[in-house]
Amino acid sequence: MNLFDIIPQNFFSILSSKNKRLYSACLVEAFKVYENASILGIDKRILADELTDYIDRSNLSLDIDQSEDEEDEDAIEASKSKRSLAFFVLRKLEESGWIYVDINEDYEEIVNFTDAGITMSEALLQMTPAYVEMSNDDYYDDMPIVNQNEYRGYIYTIYSLLTNPMNNDYPLILEQVYSNTRQLIRALRKLDSRMKDYIQTVVDTSEIKDLISTLMLYKTELIDNAYAKLKTGDNINKYRLSIVNRLEEYEHNEHILYLLCEDYKKKYFRLEDPSRKVFRDIDDIVDVFNSLDSFIAEIDYKNKKYIDSTIGKIKFLLSEDDNVIGKLNTILKYIKLENKHGHIDSAISNCQSLITLRTNKTYNQESSLYTPRGKYVKVENQYLDAYDFDLGEDTVEYMKQYGLPYDEALIKKFTASHAIEGVIRASDVVLPNTDLDTVMMLIYTLIYACEQSWDVTKLDQIVKHYKFTFIDFEIKVGDNNVR
Repeated sequence: MNLFDIIPQNFFSILSSKNKRLYSACLVEAFKVYENASILGIDKRILADELTDYIDRSNLSLDIDQSEDEEDEDAIEASKSKRSLAFFVLRKLEESGWIYVDINEDYEEIVNFTDAGITMSEALLQMTPAYVEMSNDDYYDDMPIVNQNEYRGYIYTIYSLLTNPMNNDYPLILEQVYSNTRQLIRALRKLDSRMKDYIQTVVDTSEIKDLISTLMLYKTELIDNAYAKLKTGDNINKYRLSIVNRLEEYEHNEHILYLLCEDYKKKYFRLEDPSRKVFRDIDDIVDVFNSLDSFIAEIDYKNKKYIDSTIGKIKFLLSEDDNVIGKLNTILKYIKLENKHGHIDSAISNCQSLITLRTNKTYNQESSLYTPRGKYVKVENQYLDAYDFDLGEDTVEYMKQYGLPYDEALIKKFTASHAIEGVIRASDVVLPNTDLDTVMMLIYTLIYACEQSWDVTKLDQIVKHYKFTFIDFEIKVGDNNVR
């Protein structure tokens, strides 16, 4: 994959503008605050407050005369106060793809760094020793760049360091545990950000072949390398209790605390109370492991959202010829294709006959799509009969709408009838005249393969259907492939 397929188009714009010193300084400071915040992200207002204080302490300002911003009014408004400037910088970071902002259930704006943003911010910290040597600054970063595919070993490394009875070098243990914990957080945040990117690709993609190719890439890049391991072999619940208990023992053991405080006196010689930082570092690690369930639940939600969105988009594209939006898309694609061949006048002329709008404002009431609003009526509370409640015939329709996007039993029946020596090849199932129900069952099987971690291999040839084309692939089914 090309580098600029991953990095947004204007990603480096803040580092090349005339106000690059302001943006880069605020970027590094924002990343430092973000690193020490909750694993789920940081409230935008809190981050803005921290940036406001930092801008004020550092005497940073926005150079309006040399500003390259197209919206001069925003730049002028931002220069009126430090807080306005902080929010202005955050908008620039979001627009250029360094951060993204989500709205949680309490309607709070939560800031997270993107995958590329985390990686580049780590690199900026490595290249900026001043941020390590600042006095009275608890932030100390001497970690290497994180490989997101290696985070699976962080949890076991932490567990081994803390539970090894032969290792009594407690300052070194805590240093390594703290370092690995932060690397684990960074890697999980990257995983969360990549899932969000994949969800966005469903919105931006308008071709079935691209959706299927992206789904296979999603399985290879995220499911196989990270998500499946996180949910199975590297499940945090296997190690969490031992890790937390051991760290709490550190806090209650006077001998261990003495050794840690003496080490912190040498490492952070400007600190007036090293014991306070020792307790805070240990508590931070404990908080991370106690809050990982919430973060993993968020990753589960994004995984389900991507799968459901992909299925919904493919269903829509398969049936778009049967609805108004599909017909409009067909007309627009026709005009675009004709325009590419220099036949735009002919295309417009052919489409003129499709326009039947009246020249006046009258309409036939019987054929109108308008429906008047109903009268407001207060609805009294209703109670379900606990004994006689039965969905009856509506149960099937209810499950179709609100149940799982596929039936596992039907998928197993489909694989049993189409697998040859345990392998299903898309080109063997989908022929030019194959019905759409069979096509959807193949898509369901591909998604089920992602969830079961079956082997999915992309092939070189193209599968041609009467409605679309896509890259061929094969699925190796069976319980022996579950990882």
